[in-house]
Amino acid sequence: MHQPIRGFKDVIDFTESYNAIYNASLLLAKQCGFVEGVMPAVEKASLFERNLGEESDINLKELYKFNFFDETLALRPEFTAGIARMISSMDGFCKNHSHKNGLNLFSFGPVFRHDRPQAGRYRQFFQANFESYKNSSYLCDVFGIALACNLLQFLDAFPEKTPQQKQFEVQINTLGSVQTKLKYQDILTEYFTKYKAELSADSLVRLQKNPIRILDSKDEADRKLLANVPQIQNCLSPEELARIENIISSLQTIVPSNFAVKHCYDLVRGLDYYTSTVFEIKPANNGLTLLAGGRYDNLIEQISGGAHNVSAFGFACGVERLIEFFDINTSSQKGLQVKTLEGLLDSAKNGKKIAILCMANSLEVPLVLAKYLKAASQKIVSEGGSFAVFEVQKSLSKTLTDLSEQGFYGAIIVGKNELQNPDNFFFEVRVIN
Repeated sequence: MHQPIRGFKDVIDFTESYNAIYNASLLLAKQCGFVEGVMPAVEKASLFERNLGEESDINLKELYKFNFFDETLALRPEFTAGIARMISSMDGFCKNHSHKNGLNLFSFGPVFRHDRPQAGRYRQFFQANFESYKNSSYLCDVFGIALACNLLQFLDAFPEKTPQQKQFEVQINTLGSVQTKLKYQDILTEYFTKYKAELSADSLVRLQKNPIRILDSKDEADRKLLANVPQIQNCLSPEELARIENIISSLQTIVPSNFAVKHCYDLVRGLDYYTSTVFEIKPANNGLTLLAGGRYDNLIEQISGGAHNVSAFGFACGVERLIEFFDINTSSQKGLQVKTLEGLLDSAKNGKKIAILCMANSLEVPLVLAKYLKAASQKIVSEGGSFAVFEVQKSLSKTLTDLSEQGFYGAIIVGKNELQNPDNFFFEVRVIN
């Protein structure tokens, strides 16, 4: 009798579990101005081999790769490279991104890795993926990580069960610029070369190609060597240090109280395209990563062969791991309904589009915006509309003109007046179309 191959599984209660994560993710994505995108599950293998890192575990051990006629293809091991490939082919968007409002993209679907099956991880597993292609502002990082926290908080308050107020830890670090990473690699090479005889086989390979990846090793012998490893903050410029400090202080202000924000200097991600901010969210006192991501400002430039350069920040979460952690796939649950915001998605389909504009030169503005975002969404969609959130990176009048051209009906402007009167969030509203 045929059985599923190892690491794959049959699913019957899709509407009771997977759809719950999808609905929650899509709900928050729509609230925050994301559009949904669907990418192919099969790409040319070179897309992943050239952009994820030759010595990454994905390329060394996990990539499902096969030959089809004269092409070498692969099942996608993650979303970001495929999305970046799509973005890099959008010449109009890439050329105009600096004076437009960017693209927030949400995706959901299966990914494939020949990894060792473990709790909450299979060889075919689903991911919810959030990516923002717009600018390099640290506020974009703050907004993305806060959105990740809100998603976990939402799932913890799953309908028809009492919220457990689970405790989480947001671990965050910065890898700095490409130049900073290269400088740090030289320091790590010098340090680990002294201990070559004690390194694992995988770390010996990484020592030659990308010693930063040794920091992510799970080997017990490697972990002992990390106790005294030089830390990256010694290589960071004053601007890079200020950036990560601003991100952490902002997050500590706006994330729910059950999320502890911690600067982890040895945190790295397993893919080479990450620069600057990287983060993971884990249950407190638990090594299980529920959600992770970071910034990858050079990926579009790399994939497009230097033709385009678009800054980006994103994160993803494994759906099976979330289902098991939040115990969503029990027979007593009826699935996550949009009733929590009274038909948000249905009412937004044909209604007017409203922009919420955040004046980017004020740190306090996005904090107020995050605090009152849910109230804003409820008020707008109760009138049958939809909304998106933007940072004003240029003159307000030029921003309003761009939004009018994109079909937005009106704009809510969040600035000094709103900071002084946070309970009157809808202080200034302009009809622009």
